[in-house]
Amino acid sequence: MKFYKYQGTGNDFIMIDNRNNSFSDTQKKDKDFIERLCHRRFGIGADGLILIEKSKEPNEKADFEMVYFNSDGALGSMCGNGGRCAVAFAYRLGVFEGKETTFLAYDGLHFAKVASKENEVTEVELQMSDISEVETNQDFYFLDTGSPHFVRFLEGETLHNFKNYPVFEEGKKVRYNERFEKEGTNVNFVVKKVANSEKNSIFVRTYERGVEDETLSCGTGVTACALSYSLHSEMLEGAISSQKNQNLINVETLGGNLKVRFDYKKISNSEHNFTNIFLIGAATAVFEGEM
Repeated sequence: MKFYKYQGTGNDFIMIDNRNNSFSDTQKKDKDFIERLCHRRFGIGADGLILIEKSKEPNEKADFEMVYFNSDGALGSMCGNGGRCAVAFAYRLGVFEGKETTFLAYDGLHFAKVASKENEVTEVELQMSDISEVETNQDFYFLDTGSPHFVRFLEGETLHNFKNYPVFEEGKKVRYNERFEKEGTNVNFVVKKVANSEKNSIFVRTYERGVEDETLSCGTGVTACALSYSLHSEMLEGAISSQKNQNLINVETLGGNLKVRFDYKKISNSEHNFTNIFLIGAATAVFEGEM
């Protein structure tokens, strides 16, 4: 079976063209098999496995379907970096014509467009689902951007100290606490890059459920942090009014840089309207092989 390896800001995936069902339904149900493929010593090594399949969406609304498995072998929810890599891979396979596509994922249809140079993808803009529900607490935000995300801002933490922050230990405490233990949640820690020349710049580190460890980047997590940051800034600085605004947040992760662009309109103190959300960044082919 032919496979490809892709990464998006260090979030890496095994990619398989499964339009002819070469990866069987039996293999899809075999968690141990998928976990072994993703194992970094006994397998290919990846944060997850992605299958590109023919879309089951009626009326041919989607060019393909993305089926995502976490590295523990379980069927996953939406993965932002995985979605961008899936688009880059589908473009390479010639699954869609031109530079724009719509595909089906766990949380529904997603639009995306690619930028390329000499037929190699340099950047993917992936539209995420609209968000209206954000749980705002005294010391954290909680929202679902295709996957559930707990977001905590570390006020007063320097960038230097943040790179040594115990994300695995602190993230695991939240992921397995009484509220989240059963369903799980991804856990994000954020600091504002106050000395950065770019406006609205943050640094994000993420503990991912399913991987059960820190990853170099998480697309749905970066999206959740960017949206939360807009609310956090509003609370601290009155940065966002009730008028509809387009926002661009620059996000640094351990694996590289991403951008999140979105429209925001405040409905009330407890109700928010985030639309036209795009996760923007590179999606790169690493190597290919046979298993």
